Order: sequence, then structure tokens, then C-alpha cells
Amino acid sequence: MSTSFIETGRPVATDTAATPSAVVDGNPTTRWQFWALVVGSAIAALGGGIVPAWGDGDVWSYQTLADDRGRVVLGALLASPAMLVLVAGLPLLRRYAPSRGRAAVTAGLGMFAAGTALFALGIASLLPLAIAARGELDPAAGAAFIDLAQDEGTWETAPFFVGGLLLSAIGWVVFTIGARRARTIATLPMIVLLVVGLAFVFAPPGWALGVTGAAMTVALAWLGWRVVDEPARPRVTASA
Repeated sequence: MSTSFIETGRPVATDTAATPSAVVDGNPTTRWQFWALVVGSAIAALGGGIVPAWGDGDVWSYQTLADDRGRVVLGALLASPAMLVLVAGLPLLRRYAPSRGRAAVTAGLGMFAAGTALFALGIASLLPLAIAARGELDPAAGAAFIDLAQDEGTWETAPFFVGGLLLSAIGWVVFTIGARRARTIATLPMIVLLVVGLAFVFAPPGWALGVTGAAMTVALAWLGWRVVDEPARPRVTASA
């Protein structure tokens, strides 16, 4: 006899002689969701690390956008779609609460997905600013334009950046606590997941976002692989 708890949310007795269910390669949906989690988070981390760090006031100055325009464009083009790919893989993690804690896990993943999608759109909004800072404008006029765009655009971009950050943070906390309540992760992994997830969500662009994004990729790969590996384990035959 052995135990398994991704299937039921708690340890159960299994018959090791039973015929295993199909492995992940036999389930295209599970397979592509796993790779969406891993590849999407990895490319998002790379893109976030390429984007230059903020200047004073948590905004990008005209000089930064002009000097590092290539990094801004490349980072935004990598990070924004990659975050949407990551969102597409999140439904895989719903199996962390097959019964107990299902509402918390589902709600948490939904909020994290919505927040990540909003932030992806916010990152994409950097592209027109970077294009405007091509260096063809007079520096004084360019600086005035960038400042005006960021100041006047605060109300338009706040739902994407601020709303995205808050939704992602709250959603990740709800998901991890829900998974712990479902007994599909232990206390120590829950704490590690909370720290890694919140560090990634609130990390500023640049090397900090790249490093925390790499840690988040590892965390999501671990979470996803536990689900992916589960179908290859013996079928449940009786409760402990």
C-alpha cells in the first residue's frame, strides 16, 4: 500500500498492484498547461529582468527610456505575452483542492490570473512610451512629453499596475492557504510559496524581478509537476 493526496486532498490507501492511470503524455490538456506554467513564467522572468529599473518616483524617465529603449521594448515584448501564457496554465493547479478548500483554491487562482493578465497589459503600455523616446525629439520636449504621459496616464494605468499587483498578491495568498487547508501541501512549502510568490509580485523591474521570477518559475514547476506526476501513481481503491 502507498499514499497519494493530490487526488483526494488527504492521504489515502492505494493498491500498488492496480493498473496505473494514463501518464501525463496521454493527456494533452494537462501536458500543455504544465508547460504553459513553466515556459510562461520563465520567459516573463527573463523579460522582467531585461526591462530597466525604475528611476525616482517609481516611473521611467525620458532619459532611461531613450537610453535603454531597446531593453524596454524587448523586455515588454517578452514579458507581456509570456504572462498571458502563464495564466493559461494556471487551471492545472485547481487539482490542489479536489474537495476540501476547493472554493479558496479556485478563487485564489482566479484572482492571481486576473492580476497577472492586468499587469501584462500594463507592461505592454510601456511600448508606446519607449517608441516615443526614440531620441528624435528635443530632450526637453521629450522629457516633458514622457512626464505628461506618465502623470496624466496614472488613472488609466493604475488598474493595470496597482490593480494587477494587488489582485495577484491576494490571489496567491488565498491559493496557498486553500491548498494547505486541503492538505495537499505541507506548512513549510506553503510558507516558501507565500514568500516566493509575494516577492515576485512586488519586485521592481530589473534584476530583482528577474531573480524573483526565476524562483517563481521553480515554484510553479514544482506545483505543476506534482499534478503531472500524479496520474502515473496507482489508482485509489480505499480510504485509509
